[in-house]
Amino acid sequence: MIFGKTGALFSAGCAVLILASELLAGEPAIVNGPGASVTVTNIAMGSTWKYLDDGSDQGTNWREISFNDSGWSSGPAELGYGDGDEATVVSYGPDKNNKYITTYFRCSFIDDGSVVCTNARIRILRDDGSVSYLNGTEINRANMPSGEIGYQTLASSAIEETENTSYTTNWPVKGTNFLAVEIHQADLKSSDISFDFEFISYGVGGSDGASNITASAATLYGNLMNTGSVPTTVHLYWGDNDGTNNKAAWDHWTNFGVQAEGLLTTNITGLTPDTTYYFRFYATNSYGDDWAIPSESFQSGSGDPVIINNAASNLTVNSANLNGYLTSTGLATTTVHLYWGDNDGTNNKAAWDHWTNFGVQAE
Repeated sequence: MIFGKTGALFSAGCAVLILASELLAGEPAIVNGPGASVTVTNIAMGSTWKYLDDGSDQGTNWREISFNDSGWSSGPAELGYGDGDEATVVSYGPDKNNKYITTYFRCSFIDDGSVVCTNARIRILRDDGSVSYLNGTEINRANMPSGEIGYQTLASSAIEETENTSYTTNWPVKGTNFLAVEIHQADLKSSDISFDFEFISYGVGGSDGASNITASAATLYGNLMNTGSVPTTVHLYWGDNDGTNNKAAWDHWTNFGVQAEGLLTTNITGLTPDTTYYFRFYATNSYGDDWAIPSESFQSGSGDPVIINNAASNLTVNSANLNGYLTSTGLATTTVHLYWGDNDGTNNKAAWDHWTNFGVQAE
């Protein structure tokens, strides 16, 4: 598990907005709604990467978030040379018999924190060997020797263009993330290199956070995904305006007290009919806090039922079928009556000759 790092310099060469979040040790994680499985493509095959193809020794700093890659070139994958299928051709240097061993690649993406990550998959196309890093931490090594890797380290063997898939428990951090990959040749006369990369996060995001909605009440759900193994207190903030992560901007709040990981549910009342309401769960413990994002919204019921008359059918000299349609219950328990007779009583119940009680009806 990794911790977020900060830095003033970020690459804009391949920034991609994603919806995934990390579980940092100790910090809580919470989502609105009972939670649903979410798959997020952080970096897709064919994405644009920054690259350095000058044969230089970049040491280890190039792997870090704070590294300044503004002077690097950029282009879409597949990157490489020698196969003829490259979207971006990189350089092997001035001597075809003494080619650069290592070519460096970097790509950034942004995590907005709305999904709790539980697993991540790496798919890499490479020729010959590769080492991959997420925010400076190694997450994949393929066809490379063990131990420290330098810019003159040869790949373990010469191979044709190969795709590999693996999984990692090093997940994105909230904010800007960087993937860094170094491709290594197996020998100085190798005819080609190839590189493309896919990084996918799997996790849980909020969904269906409100149910049993009526004109005056609703049931709201959240899910405390992680307590960090310490006592964690949960609050629900709600109202008819979105207070985002400003507690004072919300109209109402509910204190759940200390909670274990799992589903949270509460009923709220006193709603105004036909009004948009917002809510957001918040968790806090001794290590930090977490807002479920983004805020979720729902519409309270209108309160008033809507019903229409349809044309009578199956008419005879002494009988008929009378038809109607309940188009809306106003999200409340609704009873239906039919009034009929040989005079039009309009909306005066007492003026009608007959009436039939259908009881409680659904739309």
